[in-house]
Amino acid sequence: MTTDKNNLARLPLVSIGVGSYNNARFIRETLDSIAAQTYQNIEIIINDDCSTDNSIEVIENWINEHRNLEIVLLKNDQNRGLCKSINNMLSIYKGDYLSLIASDDKYLPDFVMNRVNYLLATPNDVGICYSKSFLINEHDSKRIGMEERHFWPTGYIFEKICGLDGSFCKPFTAMVKRSVYDVVGKYDDSLLFEDIDFFLKASRIFQIDFLDVLDTEYRIVKGSLGTQVYSNKGLVSLSKIIIRNFGASKETDFLLAKRLRKVALKKMELDEKTWIEDLQLANSYNKKISDTILASLGKIGIGNSILKKFRK
Repeated sequence: MTTDKNNLARLPLVSIGVGSYNNARFIRETLDSIAAQTYQNIEIIINDDCSTDNSIEVIENWINEHRNLEIVLLKNDQNRGLCKSINNMLSIYKGDYLSLIASDDKYLPDFVMNRVNYLLATPNDVGICYSKSFLINEHDSKRIGMEERHFWPTGYIFEKICGLDGSFCKPFTAMVKRSVYDVVGKYDDSLLFEDIDFFLKASRIFQIDFLDVLDTEYRIVKGSLGTQVYSNKGLVSLSKIIIRNFGASKETDFLLAKRLRKVALKKMELDEKTWIEDLQLANSYNKKISDTILASLGKIGIGNSILKKFRK
């Protein structure tokens, strides 16, 4: 896409935030994929979280080679974690839309164009759009498959995602309207999986739409954050996220309670001391909801055998 400065000024500004930490071997590919976008009204914000490899050198060399782009480089004075780096970028971004990418993943050239065109054509209550992703090799960036999930929720998806064990998408495939952050706020940096928390909060207010395109590449890396879901810290974060979303409806409470029970039992296996409280809370919600369902079923002559289905 080529356009003059006057046309650029009329296009929505898109901010792309890059979270950098010890990915010197990959980050040039990530940045090149942003520079290659067919949509040109973009600002790039890079936040390096005190990398101990030569990431800063690679980034600064890349910036010097791309002086035509609008780029901001933030450097943490100590390692503060991904979430605080994201919030740093949220504090200064200027765009109408924002996407966040790790320093080892890649966007295909039409990533931004696809999402801007979609969000411009949809109602204001559509706050986020996302897609599935190609999977690429850690060593040579070759494609090794495609992201597979049971379903790709779209629209008002809060109830649909309450029962999931994890997230419903790779967060870097999402583009978020500024209005979503204005309402929902920044990410909770006390959590290990701040994206799950953010999407749950956002989905209670905004539509989140699935875009059936393949325009991203997610790198499979050994020891990535996703492998920590069932660590002690990961499970503590998940239970905190689940608990704060109770209260929206009986249906979502039932789904969240089943999810919390699974987390509690995983905590028990790891001897995480908070498992008892989580299990008691999950059972209390399931009992309330199951009793409500049983009372309703009883009115139409259906008995206890059905209740067992809901308590499994």
